[in-house]
Amino acid sequence: GNYFRNFLRAYASVERYPIQQHNFKMGYRLTYSYMTQFLLANQAGSLINTTAYYPLEGSEAFFLQNFRSPHFVATGVNSIINIFPKIEFRAELHLFKPIQEITSNSIDTSPSLTWDPYSYSLAASGGLQYHSPVGPVALQFQYYEDRENQMSVILHLGYIIFNKRALRYF
Repeated sequence: GNYFRNFLRAYASVERYPIQQHNFKMGYRLTYSYMTQFLLANQAGSLINTTAYYPLEGSEAFFLQNFRSPHFVATGVNSIINIFPKIEFRAELHLFKPIQEITSNSIDTSPSLTWDPYSYSLAASGGLQYHSPVGPVALQFQYYEDRENQMSVILHLGYIIFNKRALRYF
């Protein structure tokens, strides 16, 4: 059989901070994604190979089923408050709206694309970040409206780096 598949992918994202005061910044992120990739034999395989939205720092570490779709829009609001010269409080709220959802009756049955006008998922985080001489040190509390990964706490020194997936930028 022919295992080569052609598909189209359009992705656009913008992040801006239009409000910048002395001790306060507020910004937004807008994302749009469209992909014509075919569905695989089951829902899990199709979700793995579709576009994911990573709303929060470290989101790539989780398989967030509710934040994956071949066609979606997403938006988020970010705020940064300087508490002390090198310490910030950061808060984010993101909304993910799938235009097409990959659904099935069971994880092992054939998937289909559906549209639900009331389907959306939220993600939020809040935490402190210290700008040390060797890089940022952050403690974040995160919430995802997802079936399996709902709450997390992340403590990190430096920057979180993830390798790019092979299909992410095609």
